[in-house]
Amino acid sequence: MNDEQIRVMLQSPTLQHHLVSVHEILNDPALSSETTAEGRYDVALKKFRELRAGGNESNIEVEEFVGRVLSVLEGRRVHD
Repeated sequence: MNDEQIRVMLQSPTLQHHLVSVHEILNDPALSSETTAEGRYDVALKKFRELRAGGNESNIEVEEFVGRVLSVLEGRRVHD
């Protein structure tokens, strides 16, 4: 994705922390207690949902980032 707003968002230490934690869950079976990639994906998705609006760990930066990514992706679909 070549989007200036996303690049700026990714400079936030808070957003970086949350994205790295989801990434680590996906890649480290010890963090999720899941040995399969599918199991780790489910745990990471649950964590990500908790970071979204309405989740127990909701974070405005995560929500804004997701909104921007979806907006860019939707724009690409319209132009494809």
